[in-house]
Amino acid sequence: MRNALSALIFLNLLLAADGWAQGQKEAPALKSKEAREKFTKTTTAESFTLPAKKPEQPESARYAPAGKRDPFRSLALKAKVSPRQRENLSPLERYELGQLKLVGIVWDVQEPKAVVEDGAGLGYIVKVGTPIGPNNGKITAIKPTEVVIEEIYIDFYGARKSQEVSMRLPVEP
Repeated sequence: MRNALSALIFLNLLLAADGWAQGQKEAPALKSKEAREKFTKTTTAESFTLPAKKPEQPESARYAPAGKRDPFRSLALKAKVSPRQRENLSPLERYELGQLKLVGIVWDVQEPKAVVEDGAGLGYIVKVGTPIGPNNGKITAIKPTEVVIEEIYIDFYGARKSQEVSMRLPVEP
């Protein structure tokens, strides 16, 4: 019993010291009805003021974003303009270049052609200018042992760059 009483006294002292250290003031003890009314009138009237109503804005002052630049988009980045819609793609444009395999080349004609095979074993006859691959690739040259493809891509800074990829015939042992 004695220990419990001393623990309560210690806890009260600790809480009082904490309130004193933080500089908290106790609420005034308002015992009479008149003092309470006076306190509530002065605190509500003096400390709280309502902001004045803003005048109504006419409808013409509203922001219309149509036809304007996005203010959060970097000026260095240009709008992406795709020369061709990425809908209704040919089967060759749906495959990555790594998924296609060069199987044969018809070289000794006026317009050389090549045969490209997909992963399922279907063959496609291609010539110079045929679109191939998902990155707007086009066949630029057909040589006796390889097909050269030029892909156009947009780099980190938004600049259009091109890279050449070559598909070679497999070497027979």
